[in-house]
Amino acid sequence: MKNEKIKNKAERESKKEKNTKEKTKNKIEIKANKKNEAKEKVNKTNKNLVTKETSFIELLEKKPNSFELLFQEGLHCLGCAMSAYETIEQGCLAHGMTKKQIENLINRINELN
Repeated sequence: MKNEKIKNKAERESKKEKNTKEKTKNKIEIKANKKNEAKEKVNKTNKNLVTKETSFIELLEKKPNSFELLFQEGLHCLGCAMSAYETIEQGCLAHGMTKKQIENLINRINELN
């Protein structure tokens, strides 16, 4: 009888330990999945992110609707032969824009869908 109680107690403790390990494993997997989802979201966002180093050709590939905004800012670079080689920053500086104006323009472009 005493041996049976000890055996039952050991089995219960073993099951508890197993359940605890399983719960911990599940929590770790959930955290890993959340991290992966967050990374995928960031990568997807970064893929379409425009920077001052982005060329005008890349800009139109990433944000085709940005040409209207560029025209509003007096940047008619899309028709220029240099647009294939020039970055947004280079084009903006050539048109007399300040660093702050360029930064604001890039932020507005990135807000576009």
